[in-house]
Amino acid sequence: MPYLIILRCINAVTINTFFQADEYWQSLEPAHALVFGYGYLTWEWREGLRSFVHPLLFAVVYKLCELLDLGEIGVVYMPKLTQGVV
Repeated sequence: MPYLIILRCINAVTINTFFQADEYWQSLEPAHALVFGYGYLTWEWREGLRSFVHPLLFAVVYKLCELLDLGEIGVVYMPKLTQGVV
């Protein structure tokens, strides 16, 4: 089982493309805006139609990156590693 998690993490950080833009606009972007105070929110977020439950997972990750001063590398790779583990 740990080997599968390692394989998923390797896959998560080596993939350079995405299949749907929604994976950013509906999770990472709201989390980034919540933690760092800026970012683009689609109309669903501005109107309060979506729940922050899923983005909060990434907000915690972004906050840890901020506290540990991981910079841009952490902001890019830590959400990917989180998805690999989850």
